[in-house]
Amino acid sequence: MKPRPKRHHQVPVFYLNRFSSGGKVCVRWRDGKTIDTNSLNVAVETGFYDIPDGEGGKSDVVETWLLAKGVEGPAATAMEAVDKSGLLPPIGSSDRMALAMFLALQMTRTTANRDEDMFQEHVLEWAHGREITRNLVAEYLECEHLGFKPRDPEVEAAFVYVSEAAKEPSVLKSDWSVRMMLDTAGYILPILLALHWTIEFDPKREFITSDKPVVLWRKPTDRDNLEGLGAANSDEIRFPFDPGKQLVMSRRKRPPVITAAVHRTRRSNRDLADSCHRFIVGSPNNRVSINAQHLDARRPVVRFWSGPLYAPGPDGRMQKQEGDVIQMMVPRRAGVGPPPASED
Repeated sequence: MKPRPKRHHQVPVFYLNRFSSGGKVCVRWRDGKTIDTNSLNVAVETGFYDIPDGEGGKSDVVETWLLAKGVEGPAATAMEAVDKSGLLPPIGSSDRMALAMFLALQMTRTTANRDEDMFQEHVLEWAHGREITRNLVAEYLECEHLGFKPRDPEVEAAFVYVSEAAKEPSVLKSDWSVRMMLDTAGYILPILLALHWTIEFDPKREFITSDKPVVLWRKPTDRDNLEGLGAANSDEIRFPFDPGKQLVMSRRKRPPVITAAVHRTRRSNRDLADSCHRFIVGSPNNRVSINAQHLDARRPVVRFWSGPLYAPGPDGRMQKQEGDVIQMMVPRRAGVGPPPASED
């Protein structure tokens, strides 16, 4: 029997290798540490995609599917075809579907998504058996999660979320998060396929990537303090293929092939660095672009809010419903989102 794969990558090795030089990539962490290392050592965790096998053990069926012919293999083949032709795969082709499936899953398979899904478990582990109260949740948000004192509506929403989740133990398990990963990717896939795809080439080969390589973008507005970004409300979804090119999926029609201006590459790198979870990645030959990025000490984390629930009425207009709704959002970068209590 073949040994069961234990080291699971949230960002595939074949993809990270596209940024390597001399067998290594350059990794810069949010704390400022920078190292050159083999791609095998990047974005990896033991048993990250394991699920119960029904016999009291663990199954690696999800990791095997991602790693081999199911997702990563076809995506690697599609990217190689783009490398050779300089063109994106045609609409309706198997290569285009392979890339869309790969990207949909890449949006949901990262450590960042796992942390969001398992927020309630993190609170319970931190509590060490203490009763989950509003004050305890407020302390967790301030001291562990946000780094500043949250407003009362955020505390209330987070408290209700954790309290309700604790009533259903199954949602506190990592295998539940794996199922969410797969289900959410299925929702994202048709959105990606419906967008306009463009390949942007950078002659200077300055694109970088990260542990959260699919970047959601829209023009910054005050809405960023009220709602997060998802596939459905982004103006662009970007994914750097390698230092020389990135895929951009847009709501507006654009030419299928574009040469990126210097400012475009730099802004794309900045947006990627802002939204990364723990670190950015690039070629050791491209340290200027890696070192140019400002990385906040704290990463973007899931935020909570509560407010009135509105729904379309018989006349199509939004009408206030009974009760409030809990909102969860992940801002585009640290420092964006509901402001701290000190600003009241």
